[in-house]
Amino acid sequence: MDVDYNAARRHLIRSAMAAGFPEEFGEALVQFLRSPSTMERMSSYLVSARPQSMAEVGDEAVALLEERATWIERMRSEEANAAYTAFLNRPRDNEDEDGED
Repeated sequence: MDVDYNAARRHLIRSAMAAGFPEEFGEALVQFLRSPSTMERMSSYLVSARPQSMAEVGDEAVALLEERATWIERMRSEEANAAYTAFLNRPRDNEDEDGED
C-alpha cells in the first residue's frame, strides 16, 4: 500500500471519530470508498458539514462514488474521442480526391 492510501485512511478514520462516529464506522468508510482522493473528500465533508447521523454520511459516500464513476467515464470517453479523432485525421497514402484508388 502506498503512503497516500495510508495517510488518507488514517485521516478519514480520525475525521469520523472527531465527528462522533465509532472507529469501526471510519474503517467501513475506508473499505467502501477505497481511493485516497475519495477518502480525503469524505474527510473534508465530515469536518465541514458535521453530519448528525451515519445515514447522512452514507448518503454522501454514495454520492462521492457516483461522482467518481461519472468522472472516470468522462475521462474514458474523452480518450476514446481523441483516439477516434486521431484516426480520422491520420495521414492517408495514395488517396485520390474522388475516393478511388
